[in-house]
Amino acid sequence: VVTAAHDGDVVLRHVETRRWLATLKHGSTVYDASFSPDGRYIVTASRDQTARVWEVATGDLAMPPIAHTGTVGRARFSPDGDRMFTVSKDAVRLWQFATGNPPPKYLKPSGEVKHIWSSDDGRHVIASSEQRGSDPAVTQLWDIDDANLQPKEFQHALQCAALSPNGLLV
Repeated sequence: VVTAAHDGDVVLRHVETRRWLATLKHGSTVYDASFSPDGRYIVTASRDQTARVWEVATGDLAMPPIAHTGTVGRARFSPDGDRMFTVSKDAVRLWQFATGNPPPKYLKPSGEVKHIWSSDDGRHVIASSEQRGSDPAVTQLWDIDDANLQPKEFQHALQCAALSPNGLLV
């Protein structure tokens, strides 16, 4: 189990023994933590304007912290483990994790992203933003293999989402 807290600590515990295995340190509040599909890595998102990838076996950073221009609110691996998504106020970034983390693709959401999902094959990203003032709530769907990265938009916010296996239904 991985847990995150306001003090910047990310704690890794064994479920059956409840033993504390490691404490991973950020410089500020950690908003999100998730395992890679193979369980070898944890990605974290923090108020300290970084996302970090940790090796579960050692508790060490697997790569240097990934700097952003603002708070990182979400960080996730794609289900296939090849990609990683980070969300800050101004963008959703898509990282090619499996190939050594070259510069990311930037997905520009319409509003501040509150939730993010990817399809089972890692090819599509769904981001949902809340209504702010007169700006409507928007959910956007990107095909990340599309060179233009133009999202399909839906005028409502979501708490959860899934994409059908054929990619035609949300």
